[in-house]
Amino acid sequence: MPFNYVTVTTSSDLFAPATRAFGDILVVGKGAFGGTSSEPRSFSYPSEAVAAYPPGSSALTEDVASGVSAIKTRVQFAAGTALAIGKDNAVDVRKVSTVSAPAEGVYTHTLDNALGTAHRTGDAVIAQGTSDLAAAISMAFRQKPPPTRVWGLEVAHDSPDWRGALITAEDLPVQIVVLANTPLGNPESQAVDNPQGQTGGGAGPGQQDTDGKGEDRPEDEYDDAGDEDEGEGADADAGAGAGGEEAPAKSPVALLAVHVDTVSNTGGDGKERIGVAMLDSTLTAQEQAELNTGDVHTDRMVLIAHKSSTDDVAAAVAGVIAGYEPHVSLLLKPLSISMPGTFTATEIDAFVAKSVNWVASPTMLPGHGLYLGEGLTASESGNRKYIDIVRTLDDISFRVKAALIQAVGDLRIDRPGLRTIVTLVQTVLSPLVTRGVLEDYAIHIPLLVLLERERATLNAVDIQKISDGRAARSVEMEVSVVYTGVIHKIAVKLELKG
Repeated sequence: MPFNYVTVTTSSDLFAPATRAFGDILVVGKGAFGGTSSEPRSFSYPSEAVAAYPPGSSALTEDVASGVSAIKTRVQFAAGTALAIGKDNAVDVRKVSTVSAPAEGVYTHTLDNALGTAHRTGDAVIAQGTSDLAAAISMAFRQKPPPTRVWGLEVAHDSPDWRGALITAEDLPVQIVVLANTPLGNPESQAVDNPQGQTGGGAGPGQQDTDGKGEDRPEDEYDDAGDEDEGEGADADAGAGAGGEEAPAKSPVALLAVHVDTVSNTGGDGKERIGVAMLDSTLTAQEQAELNTGDVHTDRMVLIAHKSSTDDVAAAVAGVIAGYEPHVSLLLKPLSISMPGTFTATEIDAFVAKSVNWVASPTMLPGHGLYLGEGLTASESGNRKYIDIVRTLDDISFRVKAALIQAVGDLRIDRPGLRTIVTLVQTVLSPLVTRGVLEDYAIHIPLLVLLERERATLNAVDIQKISDGRAARSVEMEVSVVYTGVIHKIAVKLELKG
């Protein structure tokens, strides 16, 4: 080995900015009948979710003879659920017609047809089909292009704690949140969450009444005053909160709206998100449109009107949004759902007036497929009328912060340091201009403007601003971008001249 007076050992320590997915979905919903809440899990394939969240099962609590049309179990199965009753080759498949109130923890289920075989105590009773949560996750994956990853967060089936689940969701790395099979319905019939054990209204479509365990739930931002449309329709007779004041009641969708709004504004870096909710298809178009009020009337929510009686359309829309980059408009993007009819022009006008999206089947598009009729957020406030505007701002904001973090604790408040900051932001925005996402941008650092001048030209106020910035070790920056939105409407004047 040769003798060296100077030895140099080289290494590489390149900085790689943090990355953030733009289409990861969280689905919060009910799993198995009689099931309890569970920790959040991520899925890359729908089959994984189906296996993780089965529809549920129980066992007969007493013998039943052939010809009998009622069974008893310790798990409550909803009316309309198909059940496989029995074991081995002696299995009857029947649908639940009605369910009686529990007696000593046992539910009596009346079946649509009498049993053809006798069954003994302990024989299995297995729900057929797919649970709400698994069905919603599968629906999101069914869209083209599909999302990359979908999270599932299970709530207890009979007493869902939507509030607690959304608190758990705060730290998950997701950008879209949806409640499985939970439409936003009429406030007077919509199930509500009662943080102080109040008695809420009856359950709405696809809903269960709450359990009244709100007194044990955390008191946080979700306990803010509820909107009058969603909350005051509930009957609050005895459950007064601390100090004798009645706690506000919120529907699950209203809680979702508060969640996405609060976490986006006060959560950690990269936690910005939007919520998607479907409207109750049993209501008239005008009634559905009027539901966009109170907490849900925010640019962080996406509302969808539909006429499907079988599919979770909110999960489908979430899947569509997740499949496209943030700057892509959602207008006329295909939806893989089943829907027997379409909306009239009058109904669509009602939706447009209230910033509600709808499922459309335009005549000019071949194949009679189903598409998103618009790409609206639930509120036009702040000039954030369209979904792609909100998602693009979230994406750019995170990219800029991820690029600038390397300057913190390293660069100095002088001309070279602030020029480097400008360069870091340019590395984020210039590619977006090249791709056509942005038309232009401008970066302004007031301190850099002062530092670029000759010191002799600065007055006492300017020098003090430089001194204050260096003393506080804080740099203010303004970044403005010109967003090139896509065409949503074309007006043509066709004139015939003879």
